[in-house]
Amino acid sequence: MELRLVKKDELRRPTETPREAVADITPRRFQKFTVGKGAEYTWSVTRAEKVVQSGRATADAQGVLTIPAVTISDTPSLLRIEPNK
Repeated sequence: MELRLVKKDELRRPTETPREAVADITPRRFQKFTVGKGAEYTWSVTRAEKVVQSGRATADAQGVLTIPAVTISDTPSLLRIEPNK
C-alpha cells in the first residue's frame, strides 16, 4: 500500500505541514490478505525503489497487525507486508 503525507499545496488553505512523521500503521479491511492470530509477518517500506525500513511484526490474539514506528514523508512510500514461511 502507498503511504505519504499531504503536501501544503494540495490543501485549499495555506497551512504548514510536516515533511515527515512517524506513525504506527494498523491496516484494516484487507481484501485478499488474511492476518492470522499470533502469526508473524515481515514488512518493508521502500522509497524510490530503496528499502528505507524493514522489520517483523506479530499479529495479536484478535488477528490485528500493527507495524510500529513507520516513517512517512511527503514522498510516496510503499509498505509491503508478507507472511513468514
